[in-house]
Amino acid sequence: MRISAVETVYRSRGNRSSGVDGVVLTRENLLSQVDALRFKQLFRYRASPIRRVFIPKSGKTELRPLGIPTISDRCMQTLFVLLLDPIVEAASDDFSYGFRKGRNAHQAIGDLSNHLRVKPQLKRPKTVSRRYFSHSKYVYSLDIKGFFNNVSHDWLVENVPIPSRFRKVWSQWLTSEVHYQGDISQVLSGFPQGSVIGPTLSNFTLNGFDDLCQPTQKTAFDPEKSKFLAEHYGEYYKEGQSAVRKSLVQRAFRYADDIVVVSNDESQLSLLKTRIDTFLAIRGLEINPAKSFMIK
Repeated sequence: MRISAVETVYRSRGNRSSGVDGVVLTRENLLSQVDALRFKQLFRYRASPIRRVFIPKSGKTELRPLGIPTISDRCMQTLFVLLLDPIVEAASDDFSYGFRKGRNAHQAIGDLSNHLRVKPQLKRPKTVSRRYFSHSKYVYSLDIKGFFNNVSHDWLVENVPIPSRFRKVWSQWLTSEVHYQGDISQVLSGFPQGSVIGPTLSNFTLNGFDDLCQPTQKTAFDPEKSKFLAEHYGEYYKEGQSAVRKSLVQRAFRYADDIVVVSNDESQLSLLKTRIDTFLAIRGLEINPAKSFMIK
């Protein structure tokens, strides 16, 4: 496991990026990094400060802060990621695509498109057009305000499934000093973008949207279908009859902290928004209303 952790860092694209100590990983110091990950050394470990740089956001003029840990910290974080990833993966949401092996943004877009897809009217058989009645769908695109900077440290320390005797080891990465052009700042919440363990912690923090999206009831009256049947076929049904009821379906598609919720019932989506607010508040997070919206 120790060799695998060091090898992962050595083969990564950022292995030539140094932290505050200016050390990079080379063939000459590989064995020393492996020795530093021995079990007895874990309890003597002290995290180093983080070097901050700013990189341009894709397609924008804004800059994104990036924290670069030292090589020693990256090796130690990778060791913990190798242990933590299988646990987090087992509890991951079905429609979560970010920072997971074998998953990518293209799959997220594809599954979301398939979920929203409606068969064109011209391609529907005229003799069985009732089969192709399409319910309206409500799409809620939500933006979490400063996700990586605002996750509660207390919540992470209490909930991350790592044995308590190793808490002093990994919790140091949450509060490491940040160095930028001679200035030193202390992190009080969140975790730096650029850390090795950050993606795993971000997925762990937001896992649970599948359960959160479960409707409060199985079916509901569908006024749109009732109106459709009345106007096109002259058929009238009471609200309790199955012909004018719909199975409630809600699904959250997530890539890292970008989330799109699709529901076929507006009232259920309104209830879900309240549950999402509570879910995020427990983790020290909140929705950015300026960038979040709902469309029909």
